[in-house]
Amino acid sequence: VELVSAFGASDISTSFDTSLRTMSNIAAAGVVLDSVLASTRRVQRGDGTHAVLVAASTLVLVTAVGRVFSPQYLVWLVAAVATCLAVAPDAYRWPAILLGGANALAHVVYPVLFYDYLGVEGAAVAVGVVRNVAFLVAGILAVRAAHRFRTGSGHPPVEEHEGVEPLDADVLVGPDR
Repeated sequence: VELVSAFGASDISTSFDTSLRTMSNIAAAGVVLDSVLASTRRVQRGDGTHAVLVAASTLVLVTAVGRVFSPQYLVWLVAAVATCLAVAPDAYRWPAILLGGANALAHVVYPVLFYDYLGVEGAAVAVGVVRNVAFLVAGILAVRAAHRFRTGSGHPPVEEHEGVEPLDADVLVGPDR
């Protein structure tokens, strides 16, 4: 294990980096493919709630399996998961709790244990591993919740609400486009 600096960032490098990069790329491609299939097969037209759940879950899991990690990525996901909690609180309780824990651990690693983490020393590595596992499990549970979600609010899709007329394409982009 060695420390490598590139493009203003520090990275831990090992002899099996190529294999890890390949696995990460395959996992990210699989998450995106699953998201596309879920969106096209399970999300009904006008079901904004389910679309939000699929999009937010995809963001969380793609970030979890991605090759680059930074604590601000977790902070960015807070709003997406908060939106999921607003529309499906029971389904997203555990993903939100795990993401909150991963977020807290990420902010312990970076300001407090950063140099120990880069030096692959003791507690810093354990905290980093727990953070990564919590993040990954949060993403998996979020995607699972999005897959199992069924619109049961009794509200019709957006285009079927009374008093709401669908917009003409000419209004949105003009008649000459």
